[in-house]
Amino acid sequence: MTLREKAGQMTQVTIHTVCDPAMGPQDAARLDPERLRRAVVDFGVGSILNVAGRPLNPAEWRALVTEIQEMATGETRLGIPIVYGLDAVHGSGYTRGGTLFPHNLNLAASWREDLVREAARITAEELAECGVPWNFAPVLDVGRQPLWSRFFETFGEDVHLAKRLGVAAVEGHLAVDGIAACGKHFLGYSAPATGRDRTTAWIPENRLRDVFLPPFRAAIEAGVQTLMVNSGDINGVPVHASRELLTDLLRGELGFEGVVVSDWEDVIKLHTIHRVAETPREAVRLAVMAGVDMSMTPYDLDFVDQICELVESGDLPESRIDEAALRVLALKESLGLFERPLPSASPGPKRERIALSLEAAAAGLVLLENRENTLPLTEDSAAGRDPSSLRLAVVGPGCDSPTVLSGSWSQTWQGDDATAFPDDAATIARVASEYFDTTPQAEEADAILLCLAERPSVEKPGDIDSLTLDGEQQSLGRALTGLGKPVIAVLLFDRPRILGDWIDACAAVIWAGRPGPEGARAIVETLLGHRGPSGRLPFTYPRHPGELVSYSHRWTDRLGRNYGLEKDYRFDGLNPRWPFCAGRSYAEGMVVALEVEVAGQRVTGSVTVRNPGANAIRMVVPIFVRDHYASVAPPVERLGAFVSTELEPGEERRVDFEVDPESMGFHDDDGFRIEPGAFSARVFDKVQEFTLLPL
Repeated sequence: MTLREKAGQMTQVTIHTVCDPAMGPQDAARLDPERLRRAVVDFGVGSILNVAGRPLNPAEWRALVTEIQEMATGETRLGIPIVYGLDAVHGSGYTRGGTLFPHNLNLAASWREDLVREAARITAEELAECGVPWNFAPVLDVGRQPLWSRFFETFGEDVHLAKRLGVAAVEGHLAVDGIAACGKHFLGYSAPATGRDRTTAWIPENRLRDVFLPPFRAAIEAGVQTLMVNSGDINGVPVHASRELLTDLLRGELGFEGVVVSDWEDVIKLHTIHRVAETPREAVRLAVMAGVDMSMTPYDLDFVDQICELVESGDLPESRIDEAALRVLALKESLGLFERPLPSASPGPKRERIALSLEAAAAGLVLLENRENTLPLTEDSAAGRDPSSLRLAVVGPGCDSPTVLSGSWSQTWQGDDATAFPDDAATIARVASEYFDTTPQAEEADAILLCLAERPSVEKPGDIDSLTLDGEQQSLGRALTGLGKPVIAVLLFDRPRILGDWIDACAAVIWAGRPGPEGARAIVETLLGHRGPSGRLPFTYPRHPGELVSYSHRWTDRLGRNYGLEKDYRFDGLNPRWPFCAGRSYAEGMVVALEVEVAGQRVTGSVTVRNPGANAIRMVVPIFVRDHYASVAPPVERLGAFVSTELEPGEERRVDFEVDPESMGFHDDDGFRIEPGAFSARVFDKVQEFTLLPL
């Protein structure tokens, strides 16, 4: 390969670059042969991404990719196919007729690896049916900053939960031949100090390794083929320019051998935004030497020329270009693109895919409050009426909107264009009208379904100044709860929006997040009791704007205001609206016994659970671990394991677990270690102490 051919393989452009400039936003993508030839033949780009115009159906995607591949394989000297990539972050969001699933935060609320794995597998299948072999998912960032506009794309605030669900997502992709997953965003992207996207994160080395690195390490061990880089900076060093993170840590320590791709325009932003490079050429040198293998440019082709100039001037070793280009070629070979560059897959069973989306939507709903057993809405409920005759007022900005159910990355990037959805798309009001009399106004209704919603947004457009929900919705909540009728609040948010004390007057509260297009039916069926809620919050829901603290905080965060004023300290300083792992069911399971066994530093155990009710239930069993004392201030507790299990009526079952070693130790200057001493394991109100002896 010539130097220019190798540099081309390292270049990724958006489809807009090669489309007919006369295209309209509602047109199907239409390639411009000369623009395509310039990118693919003259510059030899290795990858194209994104969608232009409206979402395409699978046949249109295959035709588009075929046209590109025919030129790449038929008109270039070496005939190297391109690798096409899309952001299918919660299903086939850019495919007309594709299956959309709940966003990751909702999937995390289910605590079910099987649902995450199967949703990822179906997404990968549908990408294969489109001829798109590269998915920019899953998000492996740990959600520790609730203000962040991409909080809903994470698997929540807990390290262990994010690790296990992230691995499940990778496994789902790997189950489909010819599809590559892309873990993102390496590293520390989800912790911007201000909460604004793509801004500085101040993360000490031990916190980086204890909190943000584990999901990426686990995904690499599971076989993830590609990684995308954090667009921001850590401690003032842009990650795209950090050789310490992208080479020393990622390659040297973690042993990652796949492709590292930049995020949108982030190489040139080392010059234009971060200002650590005086020229665009220097920005390219910094990023490539740091460890970036492919630059998502995404609109220009200057990257190819800049690479060539840097090598020819001696400012960039060609051996580094060889390394990056070989990784890109190896990815293409692993995907079978050299043998089968043209797409050929046919669509799979749609009905089964929609059924899984509905199951996942229901599993991720979290019943936070159910005062006086208001739900389910049956003749025996607080509403006291047959559902078919119940007059239910369905109100609020989320009641008749398909966009608030699916959120961003749905038909469009921001996901806020209702015209991009089918005219008959399900909404909460439409589905509720199938079961209830929804014609009355709130004043005449028997009960009120208040659908609170945040307008879908993501990345920089999703930056906000405050987590507090807007005044108009707060006023609506206060007015409705003052009517003396049961109010059921449904929260359709990207992040935990702060609510006023009027929420305490609601008869029931359901966190619904972004449940996807089947979310409306899942919510209504849950109201009716056709589905029993089993979800649990994968994050801490704050009560106040200044109380953004994760559940695995230190003891100092719990100190009350009497600190230093009385001999006995009170640990009442935190009062979240709803704690991590909060969630109720219509029929609660019981924890009968907790047993723990220790062998060296390996801790295993079992939990005996029972279903005392008359209906089958699903029960999430979280096992929290506490290190009583350590040389570094220990967290109050951390999730060490969890099990999700189904229980038949009257069934008692023992479920086994093994505690994640990372939940018992910490990183310091000497690496990771678990100190001997007293620990305890907790499952709800059952606590078992154990001791780790020196090795």
